[in-house]
Amino acid sequence: RSDIDLMHDALAEWGWSELPTIWRRLPPSHSVTMRPGAWGCEIDMHHSFPGIGVPSDEAFAILREHAVEVDYAGTTAYLPDPAAHAVIAALHTARPEPGRPNSSSEAVETLRRAGTATIEIAQRLHADAALAPVLKDVFGDAFTVPDGQAPLNWRWRAQPSTARAYLMVLRLMPLTARPRFAFRLLWPTREMALASDARAGGGARTVLGARIRRLRRGFGIVYGSSDVSLRGVARQ
Repeated sequence: RSDIDLMHDALAEWGWSELPTIWRRLPPSHSVTMRPGAWGCEIDMHHSFPGIGVPSDEAFAILREHAVEVDYAGTTAYLPDPAAHAVIAALHTARPEPGRPNSSSEAVETLRRAGTATIEIAQRLHADAALAPVLKDVFGDAFTVPDGQAPLNWRWRAQPSTARAYLMVLRLMPLTARPRFAFRLLWPTREMALASDARAGGGARTVLGARIRRLRRGFGIVYGSSDVSLRGVARQ
């Protein structure tokens, strides 16, 4: 079993529950989100990170090299140092959504405060392509824009429409997984249908109603409705 599965079960015993998503255990997924019950905060358990181009094992090894010890109520934990943390935070705040330009102002300030040490870490993680506009804006000639493209896990999110983004997502999946993804997308589980409807601002009272509203949003995406966003169809 994976470390995420073990953490998932441990948190469940303390009242956390998994946020439904169509991506679960499919290649585009990068994390599992656990929601608290009566206390605590939402926790994202990452097995990869959009914008990072090296394999997950290598990425975590690099972050462990840049770990610092922090004590919480007598318990020692390890966190990325300020420069590594800044790269992760910048990837999070600058991450695009299909059809929606994302402001990079927060990422600019984050990297500026952390300093030029972020350049080397971004390069080692192969995150420099995804963050190239931000790094160039902050550090100017001290940063050299890489020749290669941002990783696919970033590029599909930067597509001009959700329909084109999903077509690119299919490239991430083996042929055997594509029918399962298509079915999940059009007719999700009970939990996912209700969660998707709530995130889209809907008021469906039944699972069937939530699924029908989801299909309508999907048709709006395909035919170019301007008021439909990725967040209303699937969270990632």
